[in-house]
Amino acid sequence: MQVQSVLWKIQAPGSSKTSYILGSMHDFGKEWVGSYPKLDSVIKVSDVYLCENTSIANTGNTASAPASPIVTRLNAKAIFGKDYDKVNDYFIKNTGSGLTQNIDSDKDPVTVLNGMLLFLRNEWATGKGLKISFDGMDAALLANARSKKLPCISLDDAQITKGITSTPLHIKNSVAEIVDFVSELTNMSSPGHNEVHQDPYLKTQQLYNSGKFNFNFANDNDRGEKLERIKTRNTFWMKKIPGYLTNNRAFIVIGVAHLDGKSGLLMQLKKRGFKVTPIDLL
Repeated sequence: MQVQSVLWKIQAPGSSKTSYILGSMHDFGKEWVGSYPKLDSVIKVSDVYLCENTSIANTGNTASAPASPIVTRLNAKAIFGKDYDKVNDYFIKNTGSGLTQNIDSDKDPVTVLNGMLLFLRNEWATGKGLKISFDGMDAALLANARSKKLPCISLDDAQITKGITSTPLHIKNSVAEIVDFVSELTNMSSPGHNEVHQDPYLKTQQLYNSGKFNFNFANDNDRGEKLERIKTRNTFWMKKIPGYLTNNRAFIVIGVAHLDGKSGLLMQLKKRGFKVTPIDLL
């Protein structure tokens, strides 16, 4: 099944209730959400809102209780190796705080790495004149759902999130992406510099803005580890999602990459007898 839209209608077998699932590009902002009134109309006809974010304040009673966090101790100089000085200098110059100060002493250094990536992605997008935001479409849709007094439920829990992001391969890939971002930001004004992130990001943005999306992992340099993370989370979510779809009119907002492919949520729902139909946002 190819993904032909970012918004899909879901009908459970033997149920008259209709639900919806939106594939999100997390760091798009409120402008995108506000440009499609159909999203607000979906929230109005829903009675529960499901998303992947573990940090939301759950207003429902069925969310998983946070599990004990997985503690991963990291040494900044060890994980950044020969790139330590370059990355450390960049963060001291632009944030006033160095790598060792943050990573070695923090109780949750994996979250620190994720925060560094968000900061760098925002710096890169700003330099390219792109509109992304820490307060992206997920936050905007969540705010809309809360304003309608919907129960807002997290599909993830602390254990599954930590288990995925704390793997050595994920940490290695995060460090490599941080190094790439720093190199690109440092040389952004230099003619002919290597733009690692621009073409894939802009292509993805253009596809998403069209309201149609076909995410192809064959074009993703990080496809092995990233695909395994997506499969793991999809499997975990599918233990929860069918129950909500059968008993509620749910609106599900998850990363768009979780929709596509044999292990994608659309195909898994279809195999379980759910009818999934693409919705034209326009």
